[in-house]
Amino acid sequence: MKTFVLDTNVLIHDPEAIFTFKDNKIIIPMAVIEELDNFKRLNDERGRSARLIARDLDALGQTGKLHEGVALKTAEY
Repeated sequence: MKTFVLDTNVLIHDPEAIFTFKDNKIIIPMAVIEELDNFKRLNDERGRSARLIARDLDALGQTGKLHEGVALKTAEY
């Protein structure tokens, strides 16, 4: 198992990126979440992507505490 730290650019470019790392560990730093929160207010592609990511993170937060880690379903490509 590898550990990947995702930055804002990765998540803005592909809002579904967190679901593509299969059985690996994913870390999203708090600074990235804060940047995404700022982008949510924009009326462009960056804002749309940030809102999609925020919805996914909110849904994952319902399954457990994000800071402790939650299991993800991976996308099939």
